[in-house]
Amino acid sequence: MPAESVGAPALTDPGDKAGFEGPIPMDSSNNGADGGAKTPSQILTSPASVPHAGESSPFTSSTNDWPELGAAGLTSELPHEMSGPDLRKQVARRAKRESLFTTYLIIILIPYAIFATCVAAYFYFRMKQMPHPMEYLRDSGENPPAKRGTSSVMETISPETNLPPRLMLALGQQFRIGDLEIQPVKIERRKITISSENSHVRPQETPNDALVLTLRLRNASQDVFFTPTDPVFDRQWMLEFGSNRPYTLLDIGGSRFFGGPIKWRPRTHQGQFRGDDPREFVKGQEHDNQILKPGEERTSIVCTDPSNREILQTLKKYQGPLVWRVHLRRGLVQVGEREVSATAVVGVVFDKKDIINGS
Repeated sequence: MPAESVGAPALTDPGDKAGFEGPIPMDSSNNGADGGAKTPSQILTSPASVPHAGESSPFTSSTNDWPELGAAGLTSELPHEMSGPDLRKQVARRAKRESLFTTYLIIILIPYAIFATCVAAYFYFRMKQMPHPMEYLRDSGENPPAKRGTSSVMETISPETNLPPRLMLALGQQFRIGDLEIQPVKIERRKITISSENSHVRPQETPNDALVLTLRLRNASQDVFFTPTDPVFDRQWMLEFGSNRPYTLLDIGGSRFFGGPIKWRPRTHQGQFRGDDPREFVKGQEHDNQILKPGEERTSIVCTDPSNREILQTLKKYQGPLVWRVHLRRGLVQVGEREVSATAVVGVVFDKKDIINGS
């Protein structure tokens, strides 16, 4: 059937003086690309069918029945915090803040940890280098104190104060403390001979045995003169003498026997040699009042009191290591801006099997 020309009804606008009359011409501009007729929807969406601003459209009425949507109405309005890009930005900002906080914390803590470690190490090494009280004792002996060739260092402490391991040595071991070099040679069980500086007094042998420690002493300094031994250091001590105990003692499993066999008394004439005020001494100690020059060495002895029979009785029942503490003059030490003479206590460690039975 032949296509009919469909005419659009005449639409008039009360405000329009010129009405729209006649059918819509179907020219080539309104044809589709395939030469067919356009559908009504194509016509309505065609650019030619969209009226210009200020013009009335024949397909619209003044009542504007179709709602107009602006550009803003075409987009969905979501809350700001639910928006995808904004949420990612917030997460990134928060992660950045946390990362900066961690960085600042590390920057502060690492130097602090290094500083605290250095301070702890400094005080630890200072503590290790601090002298033990037994290394710096008051030099209150009878013989002259140490001096150079051209007093006291620390307050008196208990003789029973524990010795540190660095002041312990074995038989035969060489050990230097200050200007003095010490080597314990042997320990014997034998009778001892008590002599006098007075040539008119005959030497006497003790009826009972004593333990005798032989020491080799050497002045290891370049220019310090001193006497390593002293009659005060190994003087005889008994319980009735009171608390004035010597530092030289024999420790047998916790039982401590102080001093040696010779009673000591102050000089009658201060500053005089012992020849003017004769004293008793054990044979083997005859040179103990002589000054030991730099580089010189001598042999001396320290012994227990043979009149104290409890010493050998305790030794017989005991099994284990023994320690003989020996009090000696060590030379000069620096105290502030001056040098003073000092003494020290060393411990000789031995066993019962090391004791030689003498004649």
